[in-house]
Amino acid sequence: MSAALFDDVQSPVADVFGRQPDSPAVLVADGYGIRVSVVRGQLTVQDGIGDTRRMRKIPSMPRQIARLVILGSTGYVTLDAIRWLADLDIALIQVDRDGRLLMSSPGQA
Repeated sequence: MSAALFDDVQSPVADVFGRQPDSPAVLVADGYGIRVSVVRGQLTVQDGIGDTRRMRKIPSMPRQIARLVILGSTGYVTLDAIRWLADLDIALIQVDRDGRLLMSSPGQA
């Protein structure tokens, strides 16, 4: 088969990680090797699978997100990121692949 036949076909993984959320109040990080840190005062969230990775930078103002949901169990969240989220009253939730709650921190009431 010719490679030209696949030029218009998008990877299902790329499709999943290219979707926009229904609500800007919930930020979901999914995949393997998830990284949540603070860089130059902005929360930086990196997620994805294989070559299909994305990086999102969230400024503290204007604040749009109310919770960060991590779906997975590989990667890291820095202490700076936890403090950044707590200072802005943003909830942090981590759920593993089986749906088990691994961590949650309070956010807005």
